[in-house]
Amino acid sequence: MRRVAVFLVAVMVAALAAMGGTVQANAEVNPYITEGTHTVNGRQWRTTCEPYSQTKRCRAEIWSTQVRQINGRFVAENQWAFNNLTYLASPRALWKGNPLGFRNRWTATDGRRWYTQCDTPATGRNGCRSYAESRVIEATKKGGVWTYRWVTKYLFNNIVNFTSQPRNGVACEDLAAGMTLAEQVGQLYMVAVSTRGLDAATSRAITETHTGSVVLLRNSTAGAAAITAVTEDVAALGTDAIPVLIAVDQEGGTVQRLKGPGFSNIPTAVDQAALPTGKLRAAAQGWGEELAAVGIHYNLAPVADVVPKDKQSSNAPIGALKRNYGNDRDVAARSVAEFTEGMGAAGIATSLKHFPGLGKVTTNTDFGAATDTDVVPGDKDWVVFTAGIDAGASSVMMSSAVFRNLDPDNEGVFSTIIIRDMLRGGLGFDKVVIADDLGAAAAVAGIPAAQRGTRFIRAGGDLAINANPAHLKAMVANTLAAAETNEGFASRVAESAARVLELKAEAGLLECQR
Repeated sequence: MRRVAVFLVAVMVAALAAMGGTVQANAEVNPYITEGTHTVNGRQWRTTCEPYSQTKRCRAEIWSTQVRQINGRFVAENQWAFNNLTYLASPRALWKGNPLGFRNRWTATDGRRWYTQCDTPATGRNGCRSYAESRVIEATKKGGVWTYRWVTKYLFNNIVNFTSQPRNGVACEDLAAGMTLAEQVGQLYMVAVSTRGLDAATSRAITETHTGSVVLLRNSTAGAAAITAVTEDVAALGTDAIPVLIAVDQEGGTVQRLKGPGFSNIPTAVDQAALPTGKLRAAAQGWGEELAAVGIHYNLAPVADVVPKDKQSSNAPIGALKRNYGNDRDVAARSVAEFTEGMGAAGIATSLKHFPGLGKVTTNTDFGAATDTDVVPGDKDWVVFTAGIDAGASSVMMSSAVFRNLDPDNEGVFSTIIIRDMLRGGLGFDKVVIADDLGAAAAVAGIPAAQRGTRFIRAGGDLAINANPAHLKAMVANTLAAAETNEGFASRVAESAARVLELKAEAGLLECQR
């Protein structure tokens, strides 16, 4: 299966139109793999299948309104348009060497750039989806009037289905158990890399400490090509067995790290919450696809903090920056769920932040110590976190504020009561718990840098963010020393390492299962 078939849609679908004729109306038909003409969910499909090596390939088309440019004018026409190719299930081993069958990015012989994601929420545990760069017409409707422009973007092209389980069904726990203790500890750290590029000192520190994840910091307007160059350098530090997970803060508004050609201008969360039901999910999928196209796997978003209306301007970390999805918990819950689902559909992991809620404090924890006196056990605003968890959120980020009514003696990131009892026990969350920054944030400055990651992991956390690469070696060394001298803590490290590997598997980086 080394040949790659290329079928690209030439224009963007602007709207669906009705078509006369007799078709099979059956909502239970899978139009991607069932030959013939069908009506499914009100849309009309036409599917043809043909043998392909040792499996079968089906081409699905959809009847739609398309736009073409003729003699300088944009003309809308109703016709059949290519939707995608589906390769029916076959053994994963048959796809060895075919770029449609494993996670990668490549340039085809015609010069088009492609990328493939595998075993993500969008593909399922036994599939790969490929996207191809294409020049297309984008349609926008304002005030009842359609406007058109040419853009270059990645379009979904095909999906490959497998019959075999990845890695013969190996458990992430077993994969973690096969690591050295130093390698396990390295998986529990995420260090900052500048969007301007990977410097030599940080590169050496990542390699020497086996650090498993990075987060891109510093706002960039350089565009997709420049960011791809950075992520490729970072990815080269990983191994085929355990790749590096690459994250970014791409919430929207003032917290959108990546801008420029190839990235949409994402509105604030306040504006996202005002979108009609379903629109945010679709928009988030598009923003997620932009991240995936440049080699990013993990978006540290969405914000699940509820900000009361009377604290919108005084709440420095969230409300003043319009990072909250409005002031109503039900609206916020719907919005957070849609954002999470949209990112997941693009194969991007997500993080709900900042548990147990940073929407009522006045101090930004990046710049000072913050204390909350409003959040209570079983807080009603946690419905937003619950909605995100139910929508498939990959992780929950802990706040570094102190919550007087929950645990007055510890910041949230260091609180066993908040992490184990309330988040894991109360909300039933069993995926990755990630810390807000422990490297540069003023809120944790009173604790020696080397001890911060270890304290977070002891409290029940899994992945410690460090925005100051200068602290990385000391932090990792402290955690490793603690694990070497305490068997119970070593077991805690192994447990968290397995969770981080599960996160990497969810993001399509490696093959293991819970």
